Amino acid sequence: RSMGGQKEYFVFISYSNTDKEWAEWLLDELEHYKLPATFDGRNDVRDNLREVFRDRDELSAGYDWDEQVERALASTSNLVVVCSPSAAQSDAVNREIEIFIKQGKGNRIFPFIVSGDSPKECFPPALSHKKIGGDINKDGSCNKAFAKVVAGILGVSFDSIWQRYEQEKARKEKELREQRNKLYRVQSRLMAEKAQQMIEEGNGLRATLVLMNALPERIDDPEDKPLVAEAERMFRRAMGEKSAVIWIDIHPYNSDYYISNRVLMTHRNDIVSFFNIDTGDCTKMDLNIINLNCRR
Repeated sequence: RSMGGQKEYFVFISYSNTDKEWAEWLLDELEHYKLPATFDGRNDVRDNLREVFRDRDELSAGYDWDEQVERALASTSNLVVVCSPSAAQSDAVNREIEIFIKQGKGNRIFPFIVSGDSPKECFPPALSHKKIGGDINKDGSCNKAFAKVVAGILGVSFDSIWQRYEQEKARKEKELREQRNKLYRVQSRLMAEKAQQMIEEGNGLRATLVLMNALPERIDDPEDKPLVAEAERMFRRAMGEKSAVIWIDIHPYNSDYYISNRVLMTHRNDIVSFFNIDTGDCTKMDLNIINLNCRR
C-alpha cells in the first residue's frame, strides 16, 4: 500500500552498522512470520508482519537522508530498535527514535537487545529505559527474544506467540528432516548397488568402505542418516567376504608373488591378480587370453 505516493510499512528496523547481521536476521524473520487468519478467536490480529523497512536497502541514492527516513517513519506503524552498545552511540539510530517519538508513536517502539547488560549500556539516549524489549541473552535465545517483540507489536500475550512459534518451528524442522532423510535413503540405496557390484568383482574391502558412508553412526540419533535395510544387508555381506589379512597360498612350481607401490601381484595357474592394499581393489587377468591376443 502507499499513502500519498509514499509506501506504507508495518515495521521499521533501526540499527547501527555494527549490528547489520542482526538487522538482516530480524528482517528475514519479520517478513516470513505468519499467523493463522483467526488468532485465539480474534479477527483483529494481523496474520503477517510485512512490509518491513530497513534503511540500507530502501533509501535512494542522491536524496536527503533525513527527509527520506522521516517520510518512511511517518508511514510506519512500528519501530524495532536493534539495541547494543554500538546502537547506544549511534547518532543515526537515536535520530530515528527521536523522529518517531515526535510523530506521536513513542508507544510503538520495541527494543530488540542483542548485546549489553543494561538499558543504560545498550539503549540510545532517546529511548526510554523503562521500555521492555526482547533480550537474546536474558530470554535465553534470539527466537524467544523475537517472539517477545512480535507479541508486543501485535498486542497479544507472549505465551500464545511463543507456543505457536515453537510449534511452527518444530513442524518446519520435521519437514526438513523428512526431506533430508528421503535424500539420504536414495543415496544409501545407490551406494548399496555400487557395493554389490564391487563385491561381485572381488573388491570386498572397497565395498565395506563405501557402505560405511551409507550407514548411520548411531541408529538412535535422529540427526544422523536413516538406516537403510539394503545398505545394512550388503555391509554384512561385504564384511563376510573381505579380509584385513592377505593370505597367499604359494606353490613352489606354479605360483609366485610381487609387491610394488602398495600393489600386490600374485600369479597362480595362469591367473595374475593385482590387489591394491589401500583400496581393496582386486583385478584378475588370464595369461592364456593375453597370449592369445598377442599371437593375433
